[in-house]
Amino acid sequence: MKLMRADVLASVRQFWDAVAVTFPGAEERFPRQLETAIPAALPLAIVSILDLRTSTVIDWLARLSVNTRDFGPDRLLRGCLVAFQGQEIIFVESADSPDETQLTLAHETAHFLRHYVAPRDRAIAHIGPKILEVLDGLRAPSNEERLAGVLRGCPIGQYRHMMVRRQEGTVLHSDVESAETEADLIALELLAPADAVAGSCRRLKGQVDQTSALDVLENEYGLPLRAAKLQTGVVLRRYGRRSAWLDGLEKLARNQTQV
Repeated sequence: MKLMRADVLASVRQFWDAVAVTFPGAEERFPRQLETAIPAALPLAIVSILDLRTSTVIDWLARLSVNTRDFGPDRLLRGCLVAFQGQEIIFVESADSPDETQLTLAHETAHFLRHYVAPRDRAIAHIGPKILEVLDGLRAPSNEERLAGVLRGCPIGQYRHMMVRRQEGTVLHSDVESAETEADLIALELLAPADAVAGSCRRLKGQVDQTSALDVLENEYGLPLRAAKLQTGVVLRRYGRRSAWLDGLEKLARNQTQV
């Protein structure tokens, strides 16, 4: 299912609505401080580890009595989400800079909302709460549950891992690549909402263009340059020159109507 802009905004809204219960006004603060916002909104613990690797995650899972499948060659990680039978943890590399850490936290939170919570919620809504036993790997689904899952378009298997990569980190499967792209889009909107960025550009620079967006995203919203470039594209598509051109047409139409 293709991720639409409305899906991105819905995931972001879900997160900040949950945060607001404990920390009203946190949504308006930039740069983000997700270390406090995430535990306030979601049942997620954050664990910082120096020299984080796939082998580190496997060791932690073993301590939690979670059987792991093949994660591929051991490699360095910036972050990783573990969500299984009530054990929900975001691992982050402790040596990363603060801006990289915020990006990692936002990305893993996006995975949790989009690829763990949302499918579970759909399955429970369509099949009933007993399906949690299947989703948590406590039993196999019945034939009726399998059929219901197919007919109603909701997954009934366990949350599967997306860890398998080549040694250099290259994604092997297209569905995993799609999931990573979805997590990036949601993460960027969590950290730097496009409408807020456009407002900052107009306030500080007088216009929404590539230069102003990059400057604002790096200095006001605290995004690393590579992430700032990605979100700049989103901001320009929605609020850049094309929007200014449409605003001009609307202004001209209003003037003609008044005449």
